[in-house]
Amino acid sequence: MIDYVTVLLGRGGSIQEKWFLQALISKTVFIILMLFIRRFSKTRKSCGLITGKEWLQFFCVPVFTVVGFILMFYSENDDMQNVFLFLSVGLVAINLILMEFMQNTIEKEERIKIAVLTEQNQKNRIADYQDREEIYERQRRKMYDYKNQLSTIQTLIKNGHTDEALSFTQKLTESIAVEMSAINTNHPVVNAVLNQKYRSMQEKHIAVILKVGDLQEICLEEEEIVILLSNLLDNAIRESEKVLKRNGKAVIHLKLECEDHKLIFAVRNPVTEKVEIQNDAIKSKRGEHHGIGLLNVKAVVDKYGGDMVLSCDENEFKAVVIL
Repeated sequence: MIDYVTVLLGRGGSIQEKWFLQALISKTVFIILMLFIRRFSKTRKSCGLITGKEWLQFFCVPVFTVVGFILMFYSENDDMQNVFLFLSVGLVAINLILMEFMQNTIEKEERIKIAVLTEQNQKNRIADYQDREEIYERQRRKMYDYKNQLSTIQTLIKNGHTDEALSFTQKLTESIAVEMSAINTNHPVVNAVLNQKYRSMQEKHIAVILKVGDLQEICLEEEEIVILLSNLLDNAIRESEKVLKRNGKAVIHLKLECEDHKLIFAVRNPVTEKVEIQNDAIKSKRGEHHGIGLLNVKAVVDKYGGDMVLSCDENEFKAVVIL
């Protein structure tokens, strides 16, 4: 429209309406091209909040607009040129309104996502404090038991039962070692999370196959480590419990190590049924999106420019994170 006004002023108020339609066709095609670039550009991560189906529905409007402009441009009815001009301005206005609506939708989705992440982070902090309190209570009970056990060892030694005291001491030492740290990655936060989840698996009678490495040089913040590990392992434990209730076999495969200066975290767990994965989230059959924890994991992955791959079949769910 700015081009139209500029040319109109330069020609002293005389311009053909078909030139205006030709300019609209060119500009609208340009807008569609820019939208495609924005849709598939990796730097526009916020546009990923709109699904492919929604993008297709949105593109129907500008494409229909271009088709309408072309039909009006090749129309031989000169009496309808003013009507065509009115319709073309209206179609442009509709496209602008729709683009503004789409932008507002993206911003709204981003605000909702931030709110969900904030809420989940708060829950993670609360859960972390509860876990620490539970560990402290367990250690307090163990210390009470150790006091009685030490008294038993002392009595055995006084009565001359040295071999029995030595055997009892060895078993006690082994139990303390297992209780303190069954998994050691040379990173205190990773150790705390993995050992907590490992104890939970043992209590629920879930088997686990581990492959962990030295994570001393891991660059993630403590809160991000908790988000990354806890959410994926909690999902695995939850699904494994469902399998056990159906008298199935539950085995969780966990890999966490650094390879070629990249952190690789992979989890495989059994499922009772296949779930649909859409936009790095689990979608139920009713169309409701679940797996808020996966959105939190995705946020950590995006922050460091990593990759997350999710897959699921009738028997197994897999999640791989590379940072």
